[in-house]
Order: sequence, then C-alpha cells, then structure tokens
Amino acid sequence: MLELEPRLGSLEIAMKQNRFKAHDEWQEKIMDIIRPYLTNTHIPDVRIMINHVLFSIDFKTTINVEKNSHDMYFYLLSKGEKVAIVYNSRLYERAEDGATLANWIDKLHWDGPIPPSPRSRSGDPYYRISGGIPLIEFLQKVTP
Repeated sequence: MLELEPRLGSLEIAMKQNRFKAHDEWQEKIMDIIRPYLTNTHIPDVRIMINHVLFSIDFKTTINVEKNSHDMYFYLLSKGEKVAIVYNSRLYERAEDGATLANWIDKLHWDGPIPPSPRSRSGDPYYRISGGIPLIEFLQKVTP
C-alpha cells in the first residue's frame, strides 16, 4: 500500500516544496521555448512512477476532453502504455468547485464525441468523462 503521509518535519517539507516550485517555474519557461517545435500537443502532461508503476497522466480542469486527446490516450494504451487522467468533476471553468477525481482511461466512461460547443476554444469535438474515483483512493490503488 502506498504511504501517503509525509515522513519529514514541517521545515523539511517547506524546503522541498520551495525547491519543487522553483523547478516547476523553470520547467514552464523552458516548455514555452519548446512548444513551437511540438508535433503533437495532445500527449499527456507528465510521466510518473508510483509503486514502481510507470505511467502517463494528464490533468483536466473539467470533465471535457478533446477528441484529439482521447485518441492519443487510447493510441498510447494500444502501444502498452498505462494512461490515467486526474480531472475536476465540474462541467465548466472553476476547477476548485468540484471534486478532484482520477482513474485509468480504460476505466472511465467516455460520452461522445460531442460536437463543439459555442464556448469551445479549439472548435474540436470532445468527450465528457465520468467514472473517476477520489484522487487519493486512485493513488493508493496503483499497483504493479
């Protein structure tokens, strides 16, 4: 079972968080340089390892997922890569208003494709996902 309680004291945790924040800010600056060279922008956000399980994970602020992202997730799955999504259960906009849920893409329910709404920034069809479980519960269930 995954140990989710920090073992460090509050000072050590604060120091680590500051180091991670500086790293993340630098990474974002570098990604701004790299983005114009990307040939596909629909790949998952990061690769992580939990309990010795390596997988890609994408973060969504709503339950809406562009069709191109959906297709990339399932392409990666067909090539043997595990893919998960962490998402906010809110339908639109303010992510803090909904529950943070997660699951493997093949355990989620995908409703769609749905034609783009007038609010769409991309104009692409999309899917609505459901079937996530609370993030901490998902993390605890990641096993080889």
